[in-house]
Amino acid sequence: MPRPFSKTLFVLTLLSTHIVAKEPLKIDEVLNSVKLHYPLVLESLQELESSKSKVLAAKGLFDSKLSVKKDQRLEGFYEADSVDAVAIKPFGPLNGEVYAGFRSSDGDWPVYEGKKETLDEGEARLGLKLSLWRDSLIDKRRTSLANEVLGLEGSEANTQQVLLKSKAMAYSAYWSWVAKGQIYKIYEQLLEIAKKRAVGLKKRIQKGDLAQIYGLENQQYIARRKSKAIKAEREFIQAGLKLALFLRDKAGRPVFVKPERLPAMDNLEVGEGFKGENVDKVEKALQQNPKLKQLGLKSKILENQFAFERNKLNPKLDLRIEVSKDYGQGSETLREDEQRLALMLEIPIERRLAKGKSEATAAKKRALEYQIKLYREKIGTSARAMSVQLKSLTMELKNIKQEAELAQKLQNAERIKFKEGGSDFFVVNLREQDAADAKAKFFQRLSKFKKTLSVYKQLTMDF
Repeated sequence: MPRPFSKTLFVLTLLSTHIVAKEPLKIDEVLNSVKLHYPLVLESLQELESSKSKVLAAKGLFDSKLSVKKDQRLEGFYEADSVDAVAIKPFGPLNGEVYAGFRSSDGDWPVYEGKKETLDEGEARLGLKLSLWRDSLIDKRRTSLANEVLGLEGSEANTQQVLLKSKAMAYSAYWSWVAKGQIYKIYEQLLEIAKKRAVGLKKRIQKGDLAQIYGLENQQYIARRKSKAIKAEREFIQAGLKLALFLRDKAGRPVFVKPERLPAMDNLEVGEGFKGENVDKVEKALQQNPKLKQLGLKSKILENQFAFERNKLNPKLDLRIEVSKDYGQGSETLREDEQRLALMLEIPIERRLAKGKSEATAAKKRALEYQIKLYREKIGTSARAMSVQLKSLTMELKNIKQEAELAQKLQNAERIKFKEGGSDFFVVNLREQDAADAKAKFFQRLSKFKKTLSVYKQLTMDF
């Protein structure tokens, strides 16, 4: 910088001394910091972990379970006790369950509880339960698991969306910082020129070569230029503080970038230009857009929910097959292998609950489809609008660059004329001010161009 930093810049520089890097700050460093340390990105990653856990929990609906029942008559005519243990394993197709059990009893049981009676070594059994109508193609467990898997995909898309948006904001903040820093340098240099000129003018006035009014006029220029430099410094600091939200150290703390790391842009360059709208690129971005993907996944979840609720309109027809065998000594009636088959039919009559829920879900899905349609159209329209604006800004930047270069040439020529006595002090200062303002205007437009480009990059998934 042409002069020592202000007190504010100096303090903020001290706060950032734990960053040893001295090379110019590049956009890739900022974007990489966003990916690794930006809180919103880290938050979305934790939400992703939560979704993974929900999928695990949904898979847990198919976990095996073991139940044990102890039954003992403490008082009464009959004295008997029994233990019944059964292990159940659910599985997906036909809402099935397979189970294996062991039952052992001792004592005398009344006739109406004769099923509890076993031989002295107990009874082993193996069974299968299937849903043949309602819940055969879809049931609560499979619906929950399918929807949680879709929810996990939605979380992955959300993480991508958050990262895209965060990078776009960081990209805009970086170029705003670069532009504000360059504008600050321009007006600081302009102020230094007036201060150095004041030294020479003072000597000439003291010698009597120049009227006192020229010194006063130069003091006026110094005051004006100082006001612009102060304003430029304030905006540079504010841009640096905003950038610090995206640029973080390894501990995740915001880093205020040292002014020395401002990239050199002495030659006015547009940098990354805009070559016009790429229709294929926009269409591909629409297919991969994370927000659209999230909405599509929500539609699939509603589709699953609708199918599950319509399933409730069907009669319930469950099949149970069981084989069992007793071991040991005891009643002759318990020695034979036993095979059982049972059918259970349940027919819903009014079915208003299932109808109401399914129709409500269908309406939600239709509403979501309209939302998806509008969002797709908005993205396409926004991309086209951004491309028009970027093309216009690219041409404007080239024109302002030419304007600044011409202003610089006029300034140089006017200085030569002034030294040769062919120009006025007022005109020289005017040329210097015009040249500085033209350069500042260029960087203002460059910042706007980069901000617009960041939105276009986000829309076209170009980060």
